[in-house]
Amino acid sequence: MDAEPGHGGEPTADEHLTARIRELWQAVLGTPEIGAASNFFELGGHSMLATRLMARTRKRLDVELPANLIFQFPVFAEFVAQVAATAPGGATAAAGPTPTGRGDGPLSLQQQQLMLVESALGPSPANKVALVLEVATADGGRVDAQALRSALRGLLDRHAVLRTAFRPDGTGAAQVVLPAGGEHDPLDEYDLRGRDPDDALRRVRRGVRQAHLRPFDLAGGNLLRAQLFRRDDGPDLLALHLHHIACDGRSQQVLVDDLAAGYAAPGGDAPADAVSYLDYALWQERHAATTLRRSRAYWRGVVRELAGDPTRAARADATTVATVRSSATVPPETGAAVRRWSAAEGTTSFVVLAAATAAAVARLTGRATVGLGTLLENRPLAEVERTVGPFANSTLLAVPVPAGGPPRELVRVTGERLAAARRWSDLPLETLVAEPAADAAVDPAELVDVVLSVEIAGAAAPAGDGLRMRPVVDDGPPLLPVTVGAHPTVYAYLGDDDGMRLAVEHADDPAGAARARELLDTVAALLPAFVAAPEAALPDGVPAAVVGSGATVVEVGPR
Repeated sequence: MDAEPGHGGEPTADEHLTARIRELWQAVLGTPEIGAASNFFELGGHSMLATRLMARTRKRLDVELPANLIFQFPVFAEFVAQVAATAPGGATAAAGPTPTGRGDGPLSLQQQQLMLVESALGPSPANKVALVLEVATADGGRVDAQALRSALRGLLDRHAVLRTAFRPDGTGAAQVVLPAGGEHDPLDEYDLRGRDPDDALRRVRRGVRQAHLRPFDLAGGNLLRAQLFRRDDGPDLLALHLHHIACDGRSQQVLVDDLAAGYAAPGGDAPADAVSYLDYALWQERHAATTLRRSRAYWRGVVRELAGDPTRAARADATTVATVRSSATVPPETGAAVRRWSAAEGTTSFVVLAAATAAAVARLTGRATVGLGTLLENRPLAEVERTVGPFANSTLLAVPVPAGGPPRELVRVTGERLAAARRWSDLPLETLVAEPAADAAVDPAELVDVVLSVEIAGAAAPAGDGLRMRPVVDDGPPLLPVTVGAHPTVYAYLGDDDGMRLAVEHADDPAGAARARELLDTVAALLPAFVAAPEAALPDGVPAAVVGSGATVVEVGPR
């Protein structure tokens, strides 16, 4: 598969295919060295990266591939051969975005959705992101504020979307990229040394919340602010404040990686994104109609399956109230067992967690088919792997949960539904389901029974030698009141030490707390049951023997 181009120097179809797949491996694994004998897992691949690779291979080459292909054929040449066998004559690579050099243009569909919220609420922190990290130098020392400030300015120069202004253009809004090298000072420093540790932590929380409540001026650009909190008890804390219109979860990892690299090489000229987010928005605009047309049949099927469940009732009206989180800590041995079992099954811990969440909701509500919402990072193209911007889209899975069905079958079906959703979720969910939901005379929000939000340890961890940063996990109340009542949201944090934390956000009242505890207990109980007896039929209710099996539920009130 690594043959030299033939036929007068022109690459053959097989060579084109090999080059496209090599680009995908390089982007997912973050290494340029991919040879015929390279093994995906020996190069640092794991189950989550395997899932990412398969999703991108399907999308980029427009081919149907089994989800576990990379587990069966982890050697590059063998993997390419299997893809080639699926697409005789070589798959046609989808054309991705290319650098245009444009400094202004349309908003992406994701940005348009976010602007609708901004227009409805006015200047608001509703779409802001606060990422808090413990920060130290590579040798464990205190960071230099000036070097950190320079590295933050480097982020603004490298990633054009962070210095993009969003301004009316007569028909809506347009994005305008401001010049690099501006004088914007992104860093505020707070010295809390000498204070009582508890008082210092309270001041950190208050400072982060106050900064979070201060909205960005989207028309002015400069969508990055940072706070550095110096303290005696523990590492310094760095809070990065961003806006969703310029950033998603995967982008946060890119930014933190680049911040570490910029701190290690002060004064270095960081190259700008080869493909900017504006380039992606222009590419999306050209392809949106075709994408919507090709995905319509799939989303009609999802809406029909969920709307046709006779157990489905109209959702409760959503309200904005004071919220808290109830959390559960799953024992490390359960997390380790889930990780080992999912790898042996050729799936991921995320899929197992999604299946357990769907099963829990089915048992608590009587649903035959659970509408499970989640977020997909939506980066099928190698060109945008290191581009910062809001690529992520919500998606919706219709997960059938038959009474007495074995966990292994439920996990298999959930994985298949997730793989299909990844293929057809290139546009915002609101755009994709609008027509099918209207045809079925249903409110799309009524199709969602539960939302699952998963954070993987290390997702914001840096690469390079400049800084050591570790994300701070906080199960406390959200920084802003949120809409509750429409459907529960399960938050899961998968630690790098096999630890697993679950949380449910709910109204700050006894009824909300009771429902949250019931859902947490059920999910936490089902996980070990899934792994211990994957072929055994689960009863309609949660077995009393496993309820509360090591999960510790903690009520977290306002701070």
